Amino acid sequence: MKKITDKSKIRPNLEAERKYEKTKRRNRNAETAVRMQAKRDTEKRLWRKLKSTESVDHIKPLSKGWTNAKSNLRVISRKKNFALWAKLKK
Repeated sequence: MKKITDKSKIRPNLEAERKYEKTKRRNRNAETAVRMQAKRDTEKRLWRKLKSTESVDHIKPLSKGWTNAKSNLRVISRKKNFALWAKLKK
C-alpha cells in the first residue's frame, strides 16, 4: 500500500474549510457580543443584576433580523428561554 505524501489529495478543500471555520467563529463572536450588550442594557434599565435563573429574551429574534431595542427585550426564566430557542431551531 502506498503512503500518500501530498496532503492536498487527502483533503483538497482544506484551505476553504479553514477559511469557513474562521468566518464562522468570527460571526459567532459578533452574535455573542450583541447578546451580551442586550444583557448589560437590560440590567442598567432594571437597576439590578440578573439572577442566575434569569435570561434576556429577544421577543422577535435577532436571527430573524430584529434588534436590541428596549421594546424587543424582556427578562424571562433561563429554562423558558432555552425552550423557546429550541422550538425556534426546529
